[in-house]
Amino acid sequence: MEPARVLKVEEVCKNFDDIACLSNVSFELRQGEILGIVGGNASSKTTLIKAISGARTIEKGKISVIDQQGNEVVIRNTADARSNGIAVLHEDAMIYNHFSVAENIYFGAYSKANVSRGCVIHWGNIYKMAEKLCNDFGFKIDVRQSAATLSIAEKQIIALLHVLVLDTRILLIDEAFSALGAYDTEKVLQIIKKLNGTGVSVIFLSQSPEHISNIIDSVIMIHKGEVGRKIERTDADFQTKLEEFNKFLNSSPFPKLEVSKGRVLMECSGLCYKHILKNISFKVRRGEILGIVGMAGSGRTTLARLLCGDLHASGGSIYMGGDSIHMKTPVDARKNKICAILDDREQYGIIPAFSLSDNLLFPNYHSNQGKGPSFFIGKKAFTSHARTAIDKLAIKCTNPSQGIGELSAGNQQKVLVARGFIAKAELFIFDEPTRGLDNAGKIQIYNLLNEISMSGRCAIFITSDISEAIGMCDHILVLREGTLVGDWSRSNMSGTNIHENLYEAAKESMI
Repeated sequence: MEPARVLKVEEVCKNFDDIACLSNVSFELRQGEILGIVGGNASSKTTLIKAISGARTIEKGKISVIDQQGNEVVIRNTADARSNGIAVLHEDAMIYNHFSVAENIYFGAYSKANVSRGCVIHWGNIYKMAEKLCNDFGFKIDVRQSAATLSIAEKQIIALLHVLVLDTRILLIDEAFSALGAYDTEKVLQIIKKLNGTGVSVIFLSQSPEHISNIIDSVIMIHKGEVGRKIERTDADFQTKLEEFNKFLNSSPFPKLEVSKGRVLMECSGLCYKHILKNISFKVRRGEILGIVGMAGSGRTTLARLLCGDLHASGGSIYMGGDSIHMKTPVDARKNKICAILDDREQYGIIPAFSLSDNLLFPNYHSNQGKGPSFFIGKKAFTSHARTAIDKLAIKCTNPSQGIGELSAGNQQKVLVARGFIAKAELFIFDEPTRGLDNAGKIQIYNLLNEISMSGRCAIFITSDISEAIGMCDHILVLREGTLVGDWSRSNMSGTNIHENLYEAAKESMI
């Protein structure tokens, strides 16, 4: 007998101003089914997930859940979705940084987990149960530590464990693994399989069909807000369609340009940070794109935060143009013409309450070309700067005053990159800048890297994607457990060499 339906999406339409984001979208989800929805950046797949979770109202159509009694319940808001077992695992993990790991796992579910009696919460029980849950799924995490100390990958894992303790019937996953390396992604997929084995239905949003091909039961492609027919794994053309989707979404090569290298712009000598980074030394020349590759937990994001003044080194020195610099805050980094685009957009990048243009220009309000006080900027100049940046990076929006929270993840990333260009930075530090972007969006970032190097500036490109590091970088350093363990020039870098460096780290962590 065919499994019962748990979700119905019927002729759903959603518009932003005059732009149609969803056009007559229809499909169904069965109990225990894992459905992949694949599409490029700005294809409106995130808008679709927000509509299903009740976070976006729709102009037309109906989204409904079939409850455990067989009744059809229409989803009109987030309360309807949550009360009917819909949970979302976002691209940027929804984690409370001031809470511990255990608190994040059981937040809002204390009574369901039998760790509270009335108004009294038994913290000892919370820690024990959180520890057992983590151990059951193979995660070595101190459940008492603050979530603020976790990496993006670890936060995503904690967000998934939080979903496990809720009465989840339908799990929506929005590009949640784009920040994870292959090893961590596989571990999380194993958890998804265990969860799915209990009857939970899953919808995966992805830009890369090959990443989810082994776990999904069916797939739908979304393009410009329209969906095609659902392809079932049992269909004869399932594999062929996946290959077609993958070719459509990943069809362009890396546009690397060869550029002559100039003098050393930044030099780091013996950088250390607590127990996380140990004796990090390297140089970056003008015109160079330096790649730093590492798995989740390698210290790559900590290094990026050190180089932009968000963290203060416990040892070592940083030089710019031969002069020693001391960065205590990100303001010091900007003064030294360093621009950083870190991997956690919500915490270190965008300001959700601001408009697109405000997000582009707010760090540069003081730059007013000598016209009046530094805290004033003419509306005409303000709009002109914003429109220039929007056109340069092809940021998809209705107008510069649109709320940045209404943009896709890829377009938000482009805003952060454009901000550095407006600030006339000399050194760009990119930490996973292509995370959340489709192939076309990635090519735009790669072209920006080319522009940086051709203009005599330089970039540090931190990524977990070995192929893009090899495709775009002049030099690659491999970071493992806070130590540089690989150093590859363009003439001898290869996927095999770098994989061997990273594989040793993964192998050691399993012992």
